[in-house]
Amino acid sequence: MHRHLATRVLAASLALAALAAAQTTLMVPSPAYPFINNAILAASPGDTVLVAPGSYTEAVDLFGRAITLKSSCGPGVTFLDGAGVLRPLRVICGEGLNTIIEGFTIVNGSTISGGGVWCLFSSPTIRNCIIKNNALFLPGGLNDGGGGILLSFSSPTFENCVITGNSSMQYGGGVLIRSSSPTFTNCTIAGNTASIMGDGVMVLADNCCATTLPSAPTFINCVIWGNGSLDLGLAAAPNTVTLVNCDVGGWGTAPGGNIDADPLYFDPANEDYRLGPGSPAIDTGMGVPGQLAVDFEGDPRLFGIAVDMGADEYTGPLLAACAAGNLLPVPTDVLRIGGTAGFTGRQVNVGAGTLFGISVARPSLVLGQAPFAIFARLGIPAASEATILPAPVGTMCFAPCPAAPGANPLLFTVTNNIIPGPCGELISSLPAPWSSPMIAAPPFSFQLTLQGMIIDVTATLHVTNAVFLDVM
Repeated sequence: MHRHLATRVLAASLALAALAAAQTTLMVPSPAYPFINNAILAASPGDTVLVAPGSYTEAVDLFGRAITLKSSCGPGVTFLDGAGVLRPLRVICGEGLNTIIEGFTIVNGSTISGGGVWCLFSSPTIRNCIIKNNALFLPGGLNDGGGGILLSFSSPTFENCVITGNSSMQYGGGVLIRSSSPTFTNCTIAGNTASIMGDGVMVLADNCCATTLPSAPTFINCVIWGNGSLDLGLAAAPNTVTLVNCDVGGWGTAPGGNIDADPLYFDPANEDYRLGPGSPAIDTGMGVPGQLAVDFEGDPRLFGIAVDMGADEYTGPLLAACAAGNLLPVPTDVLRIGGTAGFTGRQVNVGAGTLFGISVARPSLVLGQAPFAIFARLGIPAASEATILPAPVGTMCFAPCPAAPGANPLLFTVTNNIIPGPCGELISSLPAPWSSPMIAAPPFSFQLTLQGMIIDVTATLHVTNAVFLDVM
């Protein structure tokens, strides 16, 4: 019995070891994998291909692999770039939901159909991606459509995606759905155009083996608004569309918690389709089983009494005053006051005269210490104060002083002290993880905005999240 038991234990151990060996992380770029496709071809089921910040001009293909293709620092700094000559991403080998694509900006694609993304007989999971400025280069009638995305006989899942600025000379400027049943959850589709119909989304049936196969997409907590003249086009039966807690232009207040109202994008003229103050999409979505805990920027998905519609979770006046680059997803969401990054509007409330601490976590994937600096500014920054730093650093809610944009990153110091006055040092040139001693809040009310910069695993400087301290 003992021998048989030992044999079974050994077999189980070998199986676990094989599973652990299979679930490895392949880094791109690296000497072994200079290109994304090199790593995908070498990957085994369950592996992760982790892509460092940068712009990658290659026709990425998942080759049927049940793997995770993920950026290390999010879509703000990681681009699958078609450079106007190729399609950045295709999934055409029968991939299922266990094929996950996460955290990229898919941009500048150009081909005859599916300018940015093409899914054929495949159903991957695509999340936290921005699909923008893709186009088709043949005139209407010579292309299949789908400037941003073409789905053919597929049922993929999209979550927390922004689809904007794409164009088609035929159908489906943002998305063309042909004989497919995808699910879109918390996605924003805006600023797309099509020459014939369906500027945002077009739903069509197609024929396969002399049989008409209908489309039946589902949209949950989505905003489809501000796309040419027709946000969502639906061809005749047997096609259907299911809308649940969505804001879709021209579809009225259909049953299921749907609305038809201007979502009040923050700055649509500059392609900033985050929600602005007073948007009817705020707190009008619904919780979904398995929903991602953060939005496409890395903000907590629930800010308020309910989740928001669209890819963006509105976080109040502080973050609305900052450009999109100030909050990359993990690993740069590391700044905390009193152990929290705040709740609505990234606001942390502290009683006058009480103690609080400031801390900076170590970014994920950084094994050692991470240099950082924290900056402070009295009050809440205005939108005009947002300062765009050289790529891929990000955007500060307020101008860092005394260092100017483009200065040596290692020489960044802090701006205002807690006491009003000229620029002075608060915290600088320390390694994370770090926690301050407990600080006594002054015995009077004041407001302070904190934001920092930190070096990531690739030795690249990034802006951290901002936190608004309100001493009451």
